[in-house]
Amino acid sequence: MATVLFLQRDSYEVFGVMYLSASILQKRHRAEVLIEAEDGRNFFHRIEEIKPDVIAFSIMSGLHDWAAKTAREVKQRFNYHIIAGGPHCTFFPEFIEMEGIDAICRGDGEDALSEYLTALDKGNDLAKIAGWWVKTDGGIIKNDVYPLRTDLDTIPYPDRDIYRRRYQSLNSQSCCEVLVARGCPYNCSFCHNQLLKDLYDGKGRYIRRHTIQRVIDEIMDLKQRY
Repeated sequence: MATVLFLQRDSYEVFGVMYLSASILQKRHRAEVLIEAEDGRNFFHRIEEIKPDVIAFSIMSGLHDWAAKTAREVKQRFNYHIIAGGPHCTFFPEFIEMEGIDAICRGDGEDALSEYLTALDKGNDLAKIAGWWVKTDGGIIKNDVYPLRTDLDTIPYPDRDIYRRRYQSLNSQSCCEVLVARGCPYNCSFCHNQLLKDLYDGKGRYIRRHTIQRVIDEIMDLKQRY
């Protein structure tokens, strides 16, 4: 079992982190999250307390400079294995070149991260896993994205407890967001959507929706638990 610790700057629930946490839990791995805005001066002390196997960042563009700076400092202090993913890494995979970053994931990461952690836990070759660009002694290995899951209902509910068991302030929210689909049917000129479609060309159905019953079940689960 591998423990991955997600680091983020600001105080909000990130869907990517919650879906990844839920998915790797099915493979007997576990995840924790630390928020710099909440922990302040104790941020790096908390990292040392948790002692993860992997440090991870799920980042949008705009947060990449913070992530690069934090990764560099974490690597210098603790020398943890450090990975990154999210929209910024998907569209700007050259983030792999940042000091301290060992690998980046492009595109949907539920299956890619689960397979990566299992390989890391078993000491297998990380450079052969779909979805990942990996630094090696011989250079950067660039793998294609992981095929899309056609049936969204096979992905577990996002793990909201990863935030709420540590940060009580997030428990006071009066509403929860629920995602009912992935992929957009439009091609607006100002948007990245066409780039994603091109990235996944031939790798599965791009526009996917949860069944109505799955959405209702998730809403009822949220009402019961929160």
